[in-house]
Amino acid sequence: WPARGSRLDAGSYLSLSSVARSPYKGLPANLFGPQDGVSGGWSPWSAPLDFDEGAVEPDDTGGVPLSLPPLMRYVQFRVDFASTETSGVRLDYLEFDYARPLVGRGVLAEIFPATASALGQPLALQYVLRPTFETDATTGFNRIDIAVPATDTELDSFLLDGGRWQPLALTAPADPNLRSAWLDSVSVEDANTYTHAVYPGSQGTLTLGIKTATLTDADFPRGQDREIRIYLRTSLFTLLTRFQSWVWHDASTTIPQPTSAGNAANDLPSDGVAVVVAQSGGTVDTLTVTPNPFSPNGDGVNDDAAFDFSLMLFLEPARVELEFTTLAGTVVRRLEPVSRSVGRHELHWDGRDDGGRLVPPGLYIYRFTAFGDGDDETQMGVVAVAY
Repeated sequence: WPARGSRLDAGSYLSLSSVARSPYKGLPANLFGPQDGVSGGWSPWSAPLDFDEGAVEPDDTGGVPLSLPPLMRYVQFRVDFASTETSGVRLDYLEFDYARPLVGRGVLAEIFPATASALGQPLALQYVLRPTFETDATTGFNRIDIAVPATDTELDSFLLDGGRWQPLALTAPADPNLRSAWLDSVSVEDANTYTHAVYPGSQGTLTLGIKTATLTDADFPRGQDREIRIYLRTSLFTLLTRFQSWVWHDASTTIPQPTSAGNAANDLPSDGVAVVVAQSGGTVDTLTVTPNPFSPNGDGVNDDAAFDFSLMLFLEPARVELEFTTLAGTVVRRLEPVSRSVGRHELHWDGRDDGGRLVPPGLYIYRFTAFGDGDDETQMGVVAVAY
């Protein structure tokens, strides 16, 4: 292979040995992942990757995870160059980090139910994982990450082979941004115990992270079909939500191993990790104000009003605006517009006008608007200020 940092050209490719080139047309079909339900063949192309995110910094940080089928030996990549008359593009090198799987024969994942009746409503789910280790495997995992749609996702119970495990008597930080580091620092050594937290993931998604003592092939003997079954509650904000998951070990630098959707539980019919919502309403769930009335007098009790809302169906982050007027229509406060993705959110009003002065007691009309995807939605109501 050419030296790191050297320019790539046709000669570089031709200079590789036939083994290093691995022309895909000559590879056995069983080395490829399934495509469109047919055994053999390449998986579909991924969505375009962000070049700036993938660029590696001088300190060797950077890069983006690749959404590839697990346990595959080969990968195709394509680079599109966009040059102009006055500028050109040069690719210095591509670098791929990979690791041997912790679970040699993969991990099947399945969710149930696979359908929901409405957006924004609490939904009870079962999530099943079935790891299959190689015989006499020397590796294991102590972390399970599941992509979830809501920050208020709750884990009700964790079972291994039907036995209910006990959660540790620990409380995650109130700030979601601190929970990932907190979970990393927690020690889980006793068998049949676990702890968990919901926090922002590395790609702008939410993660339900679960930590246990190390699980190995001894916990999943071949031929016994043992499974991990997780009962959780969450809410959905898009018509199709995929609950992808990964297993990894926090004592090593191993890349998290993605699971594969399939028949992880013989008693469940879904064989997948996607949940589809049968009916959809508007893009904004009913907005609620708590408390109402509120008293911004600085005594630490009900000093501001919280405006809770859920955004649904937006493909891109929506711009959210909230303004307050008197009953006569005079604008007293416009909150700074914010950008929010689908999910449950909260805005606050401290009872002050745009000049920073407390407004007089009385009734005020609020106007909430979400702009995005060419489908704007506005909700209005009344909030009371009392002293």
